[in-house]
Amino acid sequence: RERERLGEGNRAYRTAFQYFLKSSTYCVRLRFQSGTDRATIGGLAEISRSARPCVPNGWNEDECMIQQHHSATLQLQELRTAARKTLTIEISDADLTTLKKSNYKLCFAKKVNEGEYNVVWETYQYYSTYVDFCWEPSYQIFACKQFTEDMQVKVQTKTVSIGLNQTCRLDQNLLMHDAQDGGYPTALTLLNEFTGEIHPGVNQVSTDENGVLKSKPIYVSPMPSILGTVKLTPVELVQVWFAQDIQTGTMFSHAVSNAYEADLTDTNTIHLKFENQRWRRMED
Repeated sequence: RERERLGEGNRAYRTAFQYFLKSSTYCVRLRFQSGTDRATIGGLAEISRSARPCVPNGWNEDECMIQQHHSATLQLQELRTAARKTLTIEISDADLTTLKKSNYKLCFAKKVNEGEYNVVWETYQYYSTYVDFCWEPSYQIFACKQFTEDMQVKVQTKTVSIGLNQTCRLDQNLLMHDAQDGGYPTALTLLNEFTGEIHPGVNQVSTDENGVLKSKPIYVSPMPSILGTVKLTPVELVQVWFAQDIQTGTMFSHAVSNAYEADLTDTNTIHLKFENQRWRRMED
């Protein structure tokens, strides 16, 4: 009854929360649907109340529910912040001058376990001595008709939010369906029902040059996928390098020169320094 009263079409309800009302127990089951890595944030947050929430004088029950929406959203934001990874780049004065003079961009790529680095996740052109590049375990899945080196990723399906241990279905009409529970516990899962050639891809949230979180491609399968289940496992390995004439979202299949692979599997922050055209990790 509560679902019907709130309305199945209520987007905030549909995409953020599920409510279960049983006798005198009020239970809010938080379900974060933007693809947050539930292994990282500890799965679904369960908040239980021993009784129905008290509605303050002058409030109706809907207003009370909205307030609880807001409170729960803040909790989810705190969980996302706790799961955020940060790669700090420090550039020496001499190298910064040389890089700027030659129009080099600072580039990042993210690893997916089933393949090599093959998409430029982000590029910074207006960097300075210190750069903080951040990302969160929030994913989306999509598909392309082709993988072409040195070309921009061209998404040809809906881009759908997905989390670990969830599955999206790509039907025979190239319609990408919303994620459902179930799949590989530590990976993103695609059920491919399309009979033509298709290349699955993954987006992940990271900060752009202005510090704004945006979801951009990190990987496109270089080989087309056949009918059946496709496993995609983002891992906390990030490649950083400097390059000229390159754009965010460019696909590549060659090894880039003078790159550093930062492993943030067991840490949330790493500090790198680029000096005398060499990378080194600074001690914590």
